[in-house]
Amino acid sequence: VKETYTTKLFPLGARILGSYQHSIEHWIGAHPDLKPCDVAPTSTAKLDATILDQMKLSSRAPAPRRGSASPIYLADKSDWEERESRSRKKRTISLREYYYLAGNILRWMRLYEKLPDANSWVWEWFPDGQLWEAAARTSGENAVHVVANQLSEQLALEKRLAEQLAIKKT
Repeated sequence: VKETYTTKLFPLGARILGSYQHSIEHWIGAHPDLKPCDVAPTSTAKLDATILDQMKLSSRAPAPRRGSASPIYLADKSDWEERESRSRKKRTISLREYYYLAGNILRWMRLYEKLPDANSWVWEWFPDGQLWEAAARTSGENAVHVVANQLSEQLALEKRLAEQLAIKKT
């Protein structure tokens, strides 16, 4: 697994893999047909607002409506948003990150033998969703290897170009 995927956001472990006592909390939201929703405040309630007043300021809507929430079991959440922002922007990480579509496609194909619908929220939510959707629809579970190979070829080319530029500068 570690040769194909990166684990920059979380270390691979029982919680991330959904094994042992963590299986229910992990797999309950894992089906590719899942359509998440949330209830969130639309504005800030006054300090003396009643619970009913606070509920009136909330709305139910399709999720996700905002950035990822750091998992509650992370020991150190202080740099979570920065780590996720870096991971989303750096393609060498985001294209192979197990926590993103690389890992999800593998799970969906192995467990359910299906992918989310073309209009699913996942293709817009995760980095490079359109690329992953196309690769998954044409290559199925092998999409991870197809994208990883394309990425490896691109990185090798970039490395050769950088080396040639360094030689020319000397």
